[in-house]
Amino acid sequence: MAESIYRFRSTLALLDGFHELEKQEIYFAPPKQLNDPLEGYKDLFWKGDVIVWKNFLRHYVLCLMQAILRTLAHGDDYKVTEDTLPVGMIDDDLQPEIRKLYEAMCDKMFSDAELSSLPGLLADRVSPIRRNELLTLLWPLHSHLFKLVCTTLQPETPFHSLDAVFRERPDRPLRLKESFDALNESDTKHQAKPELVEAMTEKFFSVIEQTNFIRDYNGMSHQHGPAWNVIASTFPEVYLNGLENLSYGDWCTACFVAEPTQAAMWSIYGDSHRGVCLKFRTTALPSGTEALTLNRATAIDGASNLRYEYSPQPFQEVRYADRYLEIDFFRSLGTLIPRQLAFWFRGSDGAMSATGTDLVYGTDEWRKQYWENFHMSVTTKLKD
Repeated sequence: MAESIYRFRSTLALLDGFHELEKQEIYFAPPKQLNDPLEGYKDLFWKGDVIVWKNFLRHYVLCLMQAILRTLAHGDDYKVTEDTLPVGMIDDDLQPEIRKLYEAMCDKMFSDAELSSLPGLLADRVSPIRRNELLTLLWPLHSHLFKLVCTTLQPETPFHSLDAVFRERPDRPLRLKESFDALNESDTKHQAKPELVEAMTEKFFSVIEQTNFIRDYNGMSHQHGPAWNVIASTFPEVYLNGLENLSYGDWCTACFVAEPTQAAMWSIYGDSHRGVCLKFRTTALPSGTEALTLNRATAIDGASNLRYEYSPQPFQEVRYADRYLEIDFFRSLGTLIPRQLAFWFRGSDGAMSATGTDLVYGTDEWRKQYWENFHMSVTTKLKD
């Protein structure tokens, strides 16, 4: 990398709008403000033992229960989204009365003949379970769990017309064992094509999306209010989107280029040729990586005051690949504190899951790989 690096900005940002030049500031943008909607996309997969899968289902029920309770408290216009879903909550956070109800839900779930076998079936999957496959499982499962949660919270009277519909609907066999046997057989037979199951389940996912789109287009969703519509139909997708927040926290980035002379860059990043290109001097770290020295927060004191000091921030070069980086969800829960990790990785008998041993004990090897995966995921773009 050269000793200088460049950054495009609009005159609005630099001068009259945000006064970045006068304040000597560099704006770091969150992913949603970047031009690529897939910026920082992580190809999550799930692979774990019976303990973590059982806790995954317990967590799903916990989040579903909280979505229903918050909707009842705030009204039908409450927004159930990946950002409002309390994915960081665990059973210890519940009030005693609610916790008893939650534990009753989990007892009912794992006393069900079919559902009790689900953690074992998930743990025995031949291949890692990817997002679309997990969604194809959660959608039919969701109707059972939605009914279970509502009838446990209020056995006699439905909360909502959608709740009434689900209560009246007879439970259909999920045929979980047959489905998992078919998936494992496909994986074994087509070992050279590990993406086959994901392609098959993507078609199912597409059908579900089209069905939801038709419902929205015809106004059927709006009849019940946005919150209940999500709770009754698209909750599995919202839940999986929210889970990504458990892997890595919020992040922001500032983009630079090594060569600013391409006309296309001035058009896209230089405010349609009306912007400014700033030149920065870089310093080389002992590792050889170029860095930019910034005055940034490095510590916080007991009174919650931030302490700032100048420190070199290394650049991460964008790489282009054929596919996004794969992230092992259960082994990447780096935002959780010990009591939250205990919820995910301890069984009801106190046994520790083998899946999260390195994570729970925070080994140097796990920490190194965790941050390498983060930097790779936020700097990877597809070639096409």
